[in-house]
Amino acid sequence: MGSIIDLSSQQPSNIQIPVLGTAGENDPERGNLETMVGVIPDFSMKVLPGRDHMDAPLDPQFRGIIAEFLSRQQ
Repeated sequence: MGSIIDLSSQQPSNIQIPVLGTAGENDPERGNLETMVGVIPDFSMKVLPGRDHMDAPLDPQFRGIIAEFLSRQQ
């Protein structure tokens, strides 16, 4: 992600809040999120089967994934 965001490899490991990554199974950006697994201490990732970058937010499960993540933060 260095071409998008100017972060050192150490900086993501300093994030102290829960982080949710969502991506479609066919999303070309999915790999960027997968690199955060095990780097950000409280990182969870959900992959939407059969979806890509543009239609993942349209998936009926998308809102539920976010709502469930946020409900765990209270």
